[in-house]
Amino acid sequence: MTRHRTQHVHFLGIGGAGLSPLAQIHLAGGGTVSGSDAEESPRVATLRARGVPVRVGPPPAADAIAAELAGVDVVVASSALPDDHPEIVAARRLGLPVRRRTEWLPELTADYRLVAVAGSHGKSTTSAMLALVLRAAGLDPTAVIGAEVSQLGGNALTGAGDVFVLESDEYGGAFAGLEPTVAVITNVEWEHPDIFPDAAAVQAAFTAFARRVRPGGRLVVCGDDPGVAAVLARLSTPGTPPEPSETPETAPVAPEPATSAAGTTGAAAGPAFSVIDYGFGAERHWRAVDVDPTRGDDTARAVVLRGGEEVGTLTLGVPGRHSVLNALAALAVATDLGVEPAQSLATLATYTGAARRFEFVGFWRAADAPVAAALGPVAAEALQAVPGARAASLAPRTAASAPLTAAPAPLTAGSGPAIATPAAPAPVSAPALVPMPSAGAPAAATTTADADPAGVHSLEIIDDYAHHPTEIRLTLAAARSRARGREVWAVLQPHTYSRFAAMLDGFATAFTDADRVYVTDIYAARETDDLGRHPTDLVKRLSDPVTAAYVPWLALVDRLAADVRTALTGPAPSHGVLLLTLGAGTITTVGPRLLAALEAPPDA
Repeated sequence: MTRHRTQHVHFLGIGGAGLSPLAQIHLAGGGTVSGSDAEESPRVATLRARGVPVRVGPPPAADAIAAELAGVDVVVASSALPDDHPEIVAARRLGLPVRRRTEWLPELTADYRLVAVAGSHGKSTTSAMLALVLRAAGLDPTAVIGAEVSQLGGNALTGAGDVFVLESDEYGGAFAGLEPTVAVITNVEWEHPDIFPDAAAVQAAFTAFARRVRPGGRLVVCGDDPGVAAVLARLSTPGTPPEPSETPETAPVAPEPATSAAGTTGAAAGPAFSVIDYGFGAERHWRAVDVDPTRGDDTARAVVLRGGEEVGTLTLGVPGRHSVLNALAALAVATDLGVEPAQSLATLATYTGAARRFEFVGFWRAADAPVAAALGPVAAEALQAVPGARAASLAPRTAASAPLTAAPAPLTAGSGPAIATPAAPAPVSAPALVPMPSAGAPAAATTTADADPAGVHSLEIIDDYAHHPTEIRLTLAAARSRARGREVWAVLQPHTYSRFAAMLDGFATAFTDADRVYVTDIYAARETDDLGRHPTDLVKRLSDPVTAAYVPWLALVDRLAADVRTALTGPAPSHGVLLLTLGAGTITTVGPRLLAALEAPPDA
């Protein structure tokens, strides 16, 4: 289809979420693919099953690397690999062009109508919704999404159409070189403080991104968002200098003022594009009214207006007002690409969610309750790896546990940074929530409401990627509405020292919809400097939840299991517990491990 599809591309870090979909797309387009990765993973297994040779493990000797690169035209390296990585050094020594993902994306998308979906929050869900809608409408898009989506078969689509839906990240200037036909900005908020010193720096990056919309293209934005308003103001200021990510050769001329609806913005000597906005405000071109975010059934509903005229009713199988906004963005873009709103609304009603976005893990209750334990796909996979584990109803527990108090646990050498925590398994993309077979377990469970209609004296576990104060606040609001009188417990693994330190005050006010908060060790990711902060700093600031505590990572599952048993089977059992695991690190493993621990005898 395009020049680079005939090339042999070797991907370094091919099993990562960023490069694995690009490898799949290149392969599907007729190109040759090979690669390497540090460890085995389901993504590596999928690529091997499609005939892609992948070496796993540390880099071999220089001559072995040279042999691997024989016949390769281009090397695409993960941004996680340093410039002095042996395989990058070897490729350059051989004279091979080495591209980072940010450099490869513009080449990959150049011949498509690129829809670049950006924003501080909501990118994955909006991209997934849009890809689903466009596929159902017959546009056969190509797509790269930052989360596994079971309805799409993973995190990539390899279509034959001319539309490319790309989740576009601001981190490290990943979206800086793109030239979208349609650019979406869901919201703009201070994030990634390790590279953006303040909100103004984030706004500058998104302004540069918006200025790269192709002539005659569209900029689709959430008009309710203050950060988006700041970006539009920058765009409408004549003579605004190039942003730091732009070079004098590529910096476009600043456009004239943008309209707040579906008007035109442009510059006398530069590109012109239209701005389409959406939101809840009365002045929005695409507007949701009569919003019913959720009433305990994991749905969101709203009436949709376009230019003040009703076009239909939006019904979603995922909760929260933020989900309504994400759907409005997808609806606006799909309509711009020629899909009838009624068809888009019908497809959006079938959307079941993306991995780690308010994802059901499983639930547990004692044997004397009338319903047995049911498991989501992630928990089922985890329990299959535990010898003797099964999804049966459990004997009553009376094990004592230390009461949850606001006093933090003492700091010990064993409670350091989470860089030593176990690696999280790849997301499971099974579309149905099917319990493991066992005597007394239900034959199938399609929703948690079906499995446990009353939620009485039971534990339900939801896993979510939320790791920013705003994301946590929205996720817990949806959980509170879903809880139907149950207690809401939040288990947070802070993600990166820099974010935790910079946004500590925001985290302190993000848990107002939680009854209990457990904070475990910080997941360091790429960082090594703890900036003098510790999870207890957050625990000391939390005041709205009834109780909060710091629990070291290695003790977390045992502590949660003990507290759940006490809460649900003690002398004064709780009506029920809705427990959320929150974070972008290995916290996703906690839900399945907690279910396995509850299955085991208390003293096991």
